[in-house]
Amino acid sequence: YANRQKVLQDCAQRLRDSLPSSAKVHIIPEGAANADSLLGFIRLIDYLVQPSVLGRAPLRLVVDSGTGITATGLGLGIKLLQLPWSVTAVSLVETPEQCLKVQHWLTQAFADQHCEGVCQGLEELPIEWVPRLQPRRFGKVLEGEIAACRQVAQQY
Repeated sequence: YANRQKVLQDCAQRLRDSLPSSAKVHIIPEGAANADSLLGFIRLIDYLVQPSVLGRAPLRLVVDSGTGITATGLGLGIKLLQLPWSVTAVSLVETPEQCLKVQHWLTQAFADQHCEGVCQGLEELPIEWVPRLQPRRFGKVLEGEIAACRQVAQQY
């Protein structure tokens, strides 16, 4: 498993061999740090905007953000569907500045691969990147952390 790319390619080839020749198999790398992964977030926002779920009323989504990909995908979906929503992304690992760089890189990659010149104004997404007050160690919930997350959610 040390060579993850080879493992993924081998798995994809086994799938191709077992499916009809017309079937497409596409590898989305671990961590989903590519433009294709953003399509799932756009679909999620499209689902959430249904009247029976959240509807179109103004809304702020507050999410933990490790690499910035989830927040970027949600912000992109909100922007493309022209919703009065926004995202507050609490940086877990990276700094807000690093997450903003990921946002710009992913958004540009998405526009290059999927928009063919029809997407306008993707440079600015409705995302506010906020730093985490205390760095987080994955897998360990620190004392007071749940209360701090609730406080951030209530603040925004």
